[in-house]
Amino acid sequence: MRSRFVVSSGFVAVLVMTVFGFGTPARAQEKGKVGLTMGYPSSVGIVYHLTDKIAIRPELNIAQASTETNVPTLAGVSIGTTTVSSSTWAIGTGVSGLFYVRQWDDLHLYVSPRWTYSHGSSSSSTLVPIDDTLNAWSLTGSVGAQYALGKRFGVFGEVGFGYQHSHETGGSLIQGDITSHTVGTRTGVGVILYF
Repeated sequence: MRSRFVVSSGFVAVLVMTVFGFGTPARAQEKGKVGLTMGYPSSVGIVYHLTDKIAIRPELNIAQASTETNVPTLAGVSIGTTTVSSSTWAIGTGVSGLFYVRQWDDLHLYVSPRWTYSHGSSSSSTLVPIDDTLNAWSLTGSVGAQYALGKRFGVFGEVGFGYQHSHETGGSLIQGDITSHTVGTRTGVGVILYF
């Protein structure tokens, strides 16, 4: 038997939209300076335009999952089952700077440095209990395009290259600390709702 619970960015986006009351009439202006962003990889955030050429985009993502598995065991001459449970959770934050370099009608081209940090833990009730903690940060540079589909709605896509550093601390006798460094590409897409 398995159970799984995930707090996704879509749930957080609906919650934020409810709190901010997106059902209220829009103010009379060409385009808002502040917008709600929802993107993939899963994150929800706010974009704030400081000027026509510069914006900042802080973001947040949260996830939690738990599972239970019945594992066959052999005790003497009878076969039974043992329930093994595991649980993981993670929270991450980040901020991007958007520097708009070109514009063609409703299409805007920008470059974006991005910094992220995440913290998570996992535990398991196996024969050798496991309790791990993971901390990671990354720096990425991207090129992106943003297209306004209306006064209050837009889409964006990004591609870039970055570096990630992570440190995992093991809580079992058979696993020690693990430090890793990763260099690779990054892509992202999302939507913006201005208010």
